[in-house]
Amino acid sequence: MNSIIEARELTLKYLEPTLHKHGFTVKLSASKQAKIERKTANGTDILGFEMLNYTPSFQIRYAFSKINTRINDILMGLQERIKLSLKEEKKSWFIFFSYNTLHKPTETSYLPYMETEAEVQKSVAMMSSFIEDTGVPLLVRFDDLREVDRIVNGEEPWETDWHKPYVLGGNFHLKRLIISKLAGQGNYDRMFSWVSDHYASKFNEKYGDNYRVLMAEVEELDKMLKEVKTLV
Repeated sequence: MNSIIEARELTLKYLEPTLHKHGFTVKLSASKQAKIERKTANGTDILGFEMLNYTPSFQIRYAFSKINTRINDILMGLQERIKLSLKEEKKSWFIFFSYNTLHKPTETSYLPYMETEAEVQKSVAMMSSFIEDTGVPLLVRFDDLREVDRIVNGEEPWETDWHKPYVLGGNFHLKRLIISKLAGQGNYDRMFSWVSDHYASKFNEKYGDNYRVLMAEVEELDKMLKEVKTLV
């Protein structure tokens, strides 16, 4: 392969049948950058895809994420009431995962380097296998926020998503509380107390003022969620 554009074109040539089978659309920019998405009842599923250029070798890196419109509506409403430490967007994702977060969380890629069309086919076959066997089933599973609630807010709540199989990203505790409320499994009050106690325990430490700001965000969210109905 002579260029990263050629590498992208060949990759998508072999990958698109799998993507189309599962309802994904592929939109290409002039430089063959791919935007891969599918609409769901509650938002959008995204397959983030990039090609790393190590000329004459190339490597695919990809991951899955989900946008939930209801979660983002709440975050946008909260942002109008109080300035958030980390700004949210209408198209912010609420959960992210990849082969690496599930199997090799300290690494960022796993597919082999590619120099020939045969090597592209090998990488795409590995990628397609993960999409079919793991990626798409998890995307479907997480349409039900109760599944996310059980993982993040279970009997042993996550303190962070660092090196966890699934990543909620920025505003982790705000998202977990919104998910808990919408999931309607009776975890919300317990998790609000857990998060509040966690922040309060940090007030007298080096970055205590930052935790007071985060506490104010959580308390404002709690006021807002009193008017929010569960999704189930």
